Amino acid sequence: MTRHHPAQPNHRLIDTAHRTWTGRGRATVLAIGLGVAMFGLTGQASAQTAINYNELGASTGGTPMPSPHAGLSYANSNWHFMTLASAPSEVFLALSGGAATLRKADGSAFLFDGADFWSRRGVDAGGTFHYVLQLKGKVVYDGRTDKRGKMRFSGAKTLIRPSYTGPVDYVAIVFAKTGKGGDWDQLAMDNVRVRPAL
Repeated sequence: MTRHHPAQPNHRLIDTAHRTWTGRGRATVLAIGLGVAMFGLTGQASAQTAINYNELGASTGGTPMPSPHAGLSYANSNWHFMTLASAPSEVFLALSGGAATLRKADGSAFLFDGADFWSRRGVDAGGTFHYVLQLKGKVVYDGRTDKRGKMRFSGAKTLIRPSYTGPVDYVAIVFAKTGKGGDWDQLAMDNVRVRPAL
């Protein structure tokens, strides 16, 4: 699908939503407008693409994400790519702060099938977040109002996907606590799964 005028994410809707949710505006919204380049009109057009970061190389201290990468923009974000000393070829993303934005340059819609998430703090650690999804500047799914919308991650890498399966052009991850000790500080992500919205 070609769009000449990509819709902008509705930051006012998200800001209002977390002020309402927390009562004090303490939620951290990690706006993640995820997407990839559209496939050609072939039999692979509906295939799922899992974006990983292994080709970026080892970085035990964390390195700001280059932008663009795999069709996504990482500009003005806190996403870093990292590796463990024990597994230098297994690259993942982590956050150095509460701001993270990924989006397609053309703003086209896509189907978001989740990503692999886990805690960097060990097997017994864990945390939660909510997905907030938008299309053309309107919220189409808010995990904070869905009884099953609280996404839980642990020390084990797990595919976590929203219950909403329609097209989106913007994905946000919302954490209940900001600052030091917030769950964003332990989140790791890899294998972002997307499909073109035909």
